[in-house]
Amino acid sequence: MAAVTDVHPILRQARDGRMARSKLIEVIVAREGAAQREATTAAVEKVIAFQIEKGRIASEIKNGVEILSVVR
Repeated sequence: MAAVTDVHPILRQARDGRMARSKLIEVIVAREGAAQREATTAAVEKVIAFQIEKGRIASEIKNGVEILSVVR
């Protein structure tokens, strides 16, 4: 489950350092394999919450979609 910690690098590589939360989760689940979707999703949610709490990632709602972005 090493790819779960790749949340920050994946966001940095995204266009403008921003990505929808659901899209980010799907990218990581695709890398890990769909067989472990529930466990991977739960782990990614924990990592995202931790990084938002630490101020490494910002979260905002636009048009009903949660957008995550890298804090620079």
